[in-house]
Amino acid sequence: QLQAFGHVRGVAATAVLRVFAIVPLGAPTLGGAAAVDTSFGTVVDRARIVAGRAADPLAVDEITIGEGLAGLLHVGLGGHLDAASYTTAQVAMGTSGGEPGTPAGPSLRLRIVGIIRRPLDLGDLGASGGYLILTPAFDRAYTDRIGVVGTALRVRAQHGAADVPGVEAAARRIFGQLPQFALTSLAPETE
Repeated sequence: QLQAFGHVRGVAATAVLRVFAIVPLGAPTLGGAAAVDTSFGTVVDRARIVAGRAADPLAVDEITIGEGLAGLLHVGLGGHLDAASYTTAQVAMGTSGGEPGTPAGPSLRLRIVGIIRRPLDLGDLGASGGYLILTPAFDRAYTDRIGVVGTALRVRAQHGAADVPGVEAAARRIFGQLPQFALTSLAPETE
């Protein structure tokens, strides 16, 4: 499906992220996902580094955070973000209607190596902390240890907003009418 979607007229590039069941401690309610490969941040949703450097895709514990999150948490380069996680069994229990309980997965300590600005961090989303993006190494290390609650597909359109209707129609045709499926332009992130 991804290969077929990559050939759709108007799709310039895609990046796949796995959404993990992590809970940053002492932080706003953040979404967190790990890039499956190096497409995110390089060909899709390229970040501008404001301070420091990009996270090493081979490092499990390195992250960059948006300016908004750095300001909310009063953290910077060399700081860290601690998080709890839910196990795969807890996520399965939660998705089947059960109560997953308190996080029982691995405890995480993520090192902040860069402060960035990217499309995901702009507008209202950025003001509430943005989105925590983890490395491909994190994805490989924790896929079987921390529950995955979904998969996200980020798309860079060839001609921006003009391509969104056609790309959205093709996505629905290829991926189906999944309840959680939604393709949006960057408009909500930049308002």
